Order: sequence, then structure tokens, then C-alpha cells
Amino acid sequence: MRIAIYAIALNEILHVPRFLKTGAAADAIMVADTGSTDGTVEALRAGGAIVHSISIKPWRFDTARNAALSLVPADIDICISLDIDEVLSAGWRQDIEAHWTADTTRGHYLYAFTHLPDGSPDNEFWQDKIHARHGYIWRHPCHEAVYPDLRTQEKRVYFRHLRIDHWPDTKKPRAQYLPLLEFAVKEDPHSARDAFCLGREYHFRGKHDLAEAELKRYLTLPKQSWPEQKSSAEEMLARCREHAGDAAGALPWYRAAAETSPKARHVWTNLAKALYRQGEWQECYEAACRAILVSDRPTSNADYRKGGRIDPHDLAAIAAWHLGLLAAALLHAEAALENDDTNARLVHNVRLMGAAIRAHPR
Repeated sequence: MRIAIYAIALNEILHVPRFLKTGAAADAIMVADTGSTDGTVEALRAGGAIVHSISIKPWRFDTARNAALSLVPADIDICISLDIDEVLSAGWRQDIEAHWTADTTRGHYLYAFTHLPDGSPDNEFWQDKIHARHGYIWRHPCHEAVYPDLRTQEKRVYFRHLRIDHWPDTKKPRAQYLPLLEFAVKEDPHSARDAFCLGREYHFRGKHDLAEAELKRYLTLPKQSWPEQKSSAEEMLARCREHAGDAAGALPWYRAAAETSPKARHVWTNLAKALYRQGEWQECYEAACRAILVSDRPTSNADYRKGGRIDPHDLAAIAAWHLGLLAAALLHAEAALENDDTNARLVHNVRLMGAAIRAHPR
């Protein structure tokens, strides 16, 4: 079983040593350099990578990825698309070899897109950029994805230990993303993926009116990719309403997201937070309890683990307190404190609720 890593690069000298180290177990490392001037090419070659200089004008990511894939030798069995600022977990090759069979064509792994200050994953989701050498092609000018040829019969495997961590250079500009996404939508206005990505980019950039219009258009398209993406769009529409000062108008979108993707913990947590802000205690309690019942493990690349970085037990405790359910409030408050035992507010809540129960025993 021969495995190759392939990548595109532009002025990534800071990441080259780590990239070469993380890929050391590969049979080949192929890099398509798109014009580096900082020594990236020389450092990669010195470390054993095979580097080809390419020119993509006008720029689009899918063309560059396909150029990089074309560099991979034909006798390679498995390809890993890895950016220079990404790191494979220790033992990654053994995990692939343990699960990949003769008819496997695609592998899924956990991907940490961002990290918390302590280095633990923040936004973490499943990704699938490990694939067979033949029968795959990249599409979309920006936020590109790898697709099977129509003649490829896909068989997927989930690697339960292999993970990839993204450690980007936050100083690198990403200004080309928005114009590329706007071009992508013009190129293919029926692409739900491109419509979603453009709406999301508008949302990230604070262009809420444009985001709301594009995300609503996305919801009208017949080929929406998967429920988790749709629910993510609905949550962004809710936040657009909140930004417009229409908190009540946001609630239907949060409810829609929970209905669309009921097995995603974060949608219930975010709904509970919105209901908390509106003082809708009964529904807040119900939504928080639904979040608690959902596994914390992500199931797709839209299902983030942290649920907005608030423990649904905390929301359930507050809602139960307002509903007069003191015993339930204390149980949830204690569970929230167990998950964050240095939080002074949670310590106060447990003491307050415990004192209330002692003062009004039943």
C-alpha cells in the first residue's frame, strides 16, 4: 500500500519543517508551488519533497488542486490532500493501513479547523480529503472539494484515531475568498455549495443583508448538500435577524435548524441560548435537555463540538430555576460546574440553588 501526500503552496516557509515532519511516513510528498519567493521551494526540496512550479491565472483553488493531484505518481494507492499548515496525528499511517481495504476509495477523519488557547480543538468536524489515486477530481473555485468521477463506485471508511489539525498563519491575507466565491456563484448559480459558502462568507465579514439574501437563495436550491449544512445556514439566518435587532424573528430560524438537524448538539444549545435571551423558560429547558441527550461527537463538517462554548447543563439549570424546578436546577448546575469547576458564576449558582432547596424542603 503506497501513500502520497500532495499539496499546493505559496510562501509557506514557516510551516515547511513541521509539514515535512508530519508527512515523513508517506511514500511521497508532492507539492505544486504557485509562486513562492520566501524559500519555500528550496526548503521543501531539501526535505525530500518533490516540488513543481505551476501557474494558475486567473487563480482558482480547484485548478491548482487538480494540478497538484496530477503530480502524484500513477502507482500510488492512497492520496492525502494536506495543506502546508496542517498536521497529521501520530500514527496516521498505521490507522490508514488498518482500515483501508482493496475496494476503499475515500477516508473520513476528524479535522480541527480552529483551536482554543490551550491547544484543544474548537471547531472540529469530519473531513474526507483522503482518497484513492484515481477516479477523483477537484471542483469549485473557492472552498473547493474533491469529487468522485461518475464512474467511481465509492466505498468510504471512517478513521477513528487519525485526525488533522489546522494551524494557520493568521497574518496571511484571505482577501481573495470573497471575490472567488462571488465568481463561483456567477459561474454556477445552481450550486448549493457555492451559494452556502458565499452566504457564509458574507456573514463572517459582517455583510448581514447580503448574507441573509444569499442564504435564503441557497435554501431554495434543489440540491442542498446535507441537512447539517442546511441547519448551519438557518442558524446564520437567525444571527442575521439578531444583528438586525429582530431577536423574535431569529427564533423561527433557530427552531428550523433544530428540526433540520436534530442529532446535532450545537443546534439545540444555540436554540436554548436564544430562548434564554427571550426568557422563554419552558422551551429553553426543553431545548437544553435535548442538547444534553445528544452525543458531543461531531458527525459532519458542519457539526461543531463546542455548542457555542456553553454547557447546555448551565442553560437547563437557569431555565429550571425560573420554572421553579429547584431540584432539577441544582442537578444541572452541579453538572455544569463539574465540566467547568473554576467558574465563579457556576459555583455561586450551585450554592444559591442548594440554599433555596434547604430553605424550602419538600
